[in-house]
Amino acid sequence: MKKGSSTIRTYSTLLLSALLAIGVAYPNASVSAAAAPDLRSADHSAIHLESSLRQGDWKLNPPAQGTSSPVQSLAAAAPDEPQNFVDPSDSSEPVTVIVQLKNDPLKVYEAKPGAQARSSLGSYNSILNQEHSAFKSAALSKTGAKFKREYSKVFNGYSVTLPANEVDKLLTLPNVKAVFPNEEMHALPVADGHEMTPNMDESAPLIGAEDMWDSGYDGEGVKVGVIDTGIDYNHPSLKDAYKGGYDFVDNDADPMETLPDPSKPLDSNGNTYDTYHGTHVSGTVAGRGDPEHPDAGKGWVRGVAPGSDLYVYRVLGPYGSGSTENVIAGIEKAVSDGMDVINLSLGSNMNNSYTPDAIAADNAALAGVTVVISNGNEGPDAETVGSPAAAQLAISVGASTPPLQTPIFTSDTIGITYAQLAATSPKLETVGADLELVDAGLGRPSDYANIDVKGKTAFVQRGEISFAEKAQNAAANGAVAVIIYNNVPGEIGGATLNGAEDVVPAYTISQESGKKLKSEIAKGNNHVTFGYKAEVDLLADLSSRGPALPNYTIKPDITAPGVGIKSSIPAFGGDYTNAYEELQGTSMAAPHVAGSAALMLEKTREEGLQLKPDDVKALLTNNAVLIKDRDNREYGTNEQGAGRVDLKNSSEADAIVKVEESLPAQLQDDTHQTSYSGSISFGLQGAGADVTRKLTVENIANTDQSYSIEVKWNHGGGPVLTPAAESVSLSAGQSTADLNVSLNIPEGTADGLYDGQLIFTQAGNGHVLHVPFSVYVGETYNLADISNVELDPIYLSSTNDGKGSTLYYALNKKLVDYEFDVYRFDGEGNGEYVGYIYDRDFQNKLDPFYYSYEWDGKVDIATTPGKKRVYLDPEGVYGIVPVTVEEGDKTAEVVTDSLSQFLVDNTAPDASVPDELVVNPDKPNVGLLQGTINGDLLLDYFYDGTNLQDLIHVKAVNSVKGKDNEYQGTIDEYGNYTVEVPLENGTNNIDLYISDDAGNGTAKAAKSYKYKYKPEETPSTDVELSAKQGKIKTGKPFNVSVEFKGKQAVQFMTVEVTYDAKLKLNKITPSSKQVKIQNDVTATDAEASLAQTGKKRAVFGIEFNKPVKSGTLVDFSFTASDAGTYDFEISSVTMLDSNQQPVLSGKLTGTSVEVTGGKKPGKVSNSDDAQNLDDNVTTDEDQSPDQAQSPDGSQSTDGTQSPDQSPVTDDNQPDSPETDPAQMPDNSQQPAQSGDGAQQGSIPAGEGANTGAANQTPAADSNAAAGADTNTESQGK
Repeated sequence: MKKGSSTIRTYSTLLLSALLAIGVAYPNASVSAAAAPDLRSADHSAIHLESSLRQGDWKLNPPAQGTSSPVQSLAAAAPDEPQNFVDPSDSSEPVTVIVQLKNDPLKVYEAKPGAQARSSLGSYNSILNQEHSAFKSAALSKTGAKFKREYSKVFNGYSVTLPANEVDKLLTLPNVKAVFPNEEMHALPVADGHEMTPNMDESAPLIGAEDMWDSGYDGEGVKVGVIDTGIDYNHPSLKDAYKGGYDFVDNDADPMETLPDPSKPLDSNGNTYDTYHGTHVSGTVAGRGDPEHPDAGKGWVRGVAPGSDLYVYRVLGPYGSGSTENVIAGIEKAVSDGMDVINLSLGSNMNNSYTPDAIAADNAALAGVTVVISNGNEGPDAETVGSPAAAQLAISVGASTPPLQTPIFTSDTIGITYAQLAATSPKLETVGADLELVDAGLGRPSDYANIDVKGKTAFVQRGEISFAEKAQNAAANGAVAVIIYNNVPGEIGGATLNGAEDVVPAYTISQESGKKLKSEIAKGNNHVTFGYKAEVDLLADLSSRGPALPNYTIKPDITAPGVGIKSSIPAFGGDYTNAYEELQGTSMAAPHVAGSAALMLEKTREEGLQLKPDDVKALLTNNAVLIKDRDNREYGTNEQGAGRVDLKNSSEADAIVKVEESLPAQLQDDTHQTSYSGSISFGLQGAGADVTRKLTVENIANTDQSYSIEVKWNHGGGPVLTPAAESVSLSAGQSTADLNVSLNIPEGTADGLYDGQLIFTQAGNGHVLHVPFSVYVGETYNLADISNVELDPIYLSSTNDGKGSTLYYALNKKLVDYEFDVYRFDGEGNGEYVGYIYDRDFQNKLDPFYYSYEWDGKVDIATTPGKKRVYLDPEGVYGIVPVTVEEGDKTAEVVTDSLSQFLVDNTAPDASVPDELVVNPDKPNVGLLQGTINGDLLLDYFYDGTNLQDLIHVKAVNSVKGKDNEYQGTIDEYGNYTVEVPLENGTNNIDLYISDDAGNGTAKAAKSYKYKYKPEETPSTDVELSAKQGKIKTGKPFNVSVEFKGKQAVQFMTVEVTYDAKLKLNKITPSSKQVKIQNDVTATDAEASLAQTGKKRAVFGIEFNKPVKSGTLVDFSFTASDAGTYDFEISSVTMLDSNQQPVLSGKLTGTSVEVTGGKKPGKVSNSDDAQNLDDNVTTDEDQSPDQAQSPDGSQSTDGTQSPDQSPVTDDNQPDSPETDPAQMPDNSQQPAQSGDGAQQGSIPAGEGANTGAANQTPAADSNAAAGADTNTESQGK
């Protein structure tokens, strides 16, 4: 996230609940156009606020008289009208939206009481088909819609792509209930920067999993679906657990993780193109490894429920990114496949219980599936829970710490200071070491000019330069370590040295601790002792807090270990020795709870119980362990939920306590169903209110039981909660007992959050069940008409070449009309009104929801007559304030509390440019453009020492023969930029662009260059397959030869050949004595299956006695038992010369053989199984359902041309000494590659096994060659 960019939607209300959903609060809302006051009648009185861009008191001055704008207020939409929550647009560009139809999804209908009596399921399915058919026919005839996915099981509707300016037309079509945006979803980035040693072998026992295993429960017979980035199902800890799944990214039945692509850079969040998040989550749920014997064939990771059946649904693709449409599809398929539990360690930053993915999650729970969702990584602030975790019926999971050793610094004067080790930093090795602290300011080189830190510890403040530079500067001046304290309140989350070298150990501490230490250093108390402190069950700072909006629902429901969790990751090179990594986030916590749910389902089923999802939720939350912070303060209910999951407590419970709730508003129909929760969310209440809720105590042990009841507030002095009785009893054979609890909020109760626990203590054994409760009192929490007004980015260019900004805002009430007034602030903090933003499409956005508006930076100003639109000028700080009209208002209200400030930058960066392009001396086919960035307004406001390339962009566009190629430049920390431009044959017309992130400089090149280039010829080597016997009888062996020809001599080769799995590979024979197959690999060693394709691939390494330019490598001997035409392809080739330097590969040509006699084989196909309404899924129209595709995305190519077979020739060079295979190059080298984009690497030493082992099916031979350890950065929550 760029500094200065608002944390969009982190705190958003996203009040998706339409007036239909909150009719109790706003009954029969409607107003005539004539009754609406003029927005320009608002009183723009002066206000005071603090700017995030400049410090000081800011005041808005009212607009001059006569500047009011005309307002066209329309009648409010009737509550039963379809709702459109998509950003308005005049563009004809395609946009994908989610359309919800009116009827209940099929699985929800099935679960309703009396559903069978009302209508057969077949009849209801027909009703849904008719509803879908009517909508689809109308959409195709009246819009340019293209249908993508069809939903019917847990969400009723479609994902549809159509021109953005036609979205409103969908509201006029039959059966439409609502239209939602197709939001981007992520396996959200995991925070780095903790020194820790916890692993799965510590976190699983902590929650009681080991006790369950010892009792004979491991999740056997329970199906768990992981909806995520996919899975490396070849991982030894997962291959036996994995039973199936689906890929909604590639639309096939192979949910392999996204494979590496060396050509793809890191994204803006530092995520790799390839993914691993789903594999890590899967290991935590169902890993079948043995930490004590990791070499026994099943790897290291043992999940919480190692006996469960694991299904994986890939909904997030490259970079761990996806969208709502795939997440809903994944939930649908998991429910259809009969999952008992599903885990979603993904989400967005939108806090709302009624997004379409949250609706799908709730409906899955109604359908009988326990849904577990990570709560988000946006903590520690309140209201940061993200969707779909805001779903009311799901189990949302926060992150706590397992047992870990926390670094500490202890002093005689202030005691313990808790620290975190920056990621990739070395650590201090000596526990008990005395460290002398020296204040080194910001840790810049100049800060060391007059101090001596040699052999001491530099104490520096965060800011201006990167953490890595601070650690390097400390090292350069002889320090033994550096302690970095925050420049804003709280801990430093995610500090990293990014792998920098020449650094000292770097530890970070909070601002509060830093100020105390700085004060002591000034007094001469500058010594601390380094050590560690054992800690457990602390709430992770990153863990998102509740409540969920709009109903102020307690979230998370529960917490679980989510810090430093070691689990499985893919090994795309096939070597799983080190295929494990420690990650942290609520993504790691959720699978602990999903596994816990699986264990409890197995246990209770064995006991004859059939627990519903709300029973499972209550069983886990009633028995969780309440956790406390370092000051022994119990965390609040919207921080920890019911506490940390504890399976031992849950397994010993004789009863569960559930809270009766109204079914979430967006799921209601005329049946007025109820649901159950494990907590009491009283929501927002006013002083003087009285509220009663009903609890049900359910006897799950069929024994006599009695419980005393106690109310425990986290802090008193406010509301009063009173149970209807002091105890509750159940007799054997009595299934339930009901209990009412009443909340009274006395008049005069101060505004605030009040929360606590309702404690049920069992007579006899003292077992405790508890139910969290919370209430928000007063106007403090009553949201403004429009809130969460934010611009992303927080800066824009109000010029023709500027890219504008997106205005986000939440409507919290039904409105009649609104606009946004814009003010310009001067250096003294005074704001002058300059105009307003009004769009006619605002009239379609009057219901409570979270909206966005693409703003070009222009404002309306009133004229006589009419109005005109103008750009904002001059540059500087501006603010936006909503102006609203509610039903019955006589004047418009200026919502000053929702003011949002932003920066206008209309000028391109000040930079030096080179006079001419120069050629890179090391790369004669690459031109260099180099210069220096001198300044920009964005840098003045938002540069933090680390984000230069986020704010300033340099690129070159090379136009040759009408074709444009764009190349991004790099900028170092000193502002020096370099753009490398690959040169093409002919005249290269190169434009250099230097722009800022507001868009200034994008329209006009900073300088243009012409350069004529004639490339030197680069030799390449062709590799092809040939078959002497074009036709052969079944059962007869035939040969396929691998041949090559080129201008550069080759000494080492790796070849990968793909062929039909029905063929029997008899043997691989070298063509001559000059060819040596490494380690004499056999056909069995080389052969491996390709998942889901009906193909096999053989991979083998070749070593020549001498460098050669052409010849035949090996002969494959095959036998076919079935008649048909069999294709053979070369999918990948790697070549090295005698100096182990890459040799460029040219054409790769396959061949085919016709086999006659016997039966013909069936067609090998990887159907994407486009499904009808009953199967939930339809795929993109341009996807060929019969297209055969391997998991790595490679396509089959037919090749019939084969050269004459010839013996190897020695190219007339002197004899080269034979090379020992053990001295073959390792995988650290990067030779050229070709073919299907297999990962680059040198020829494998030793076994000629499958280098693409990550693509084998779980049943495939796993004798994979040793590959580089894949240790990627974190992607998940």
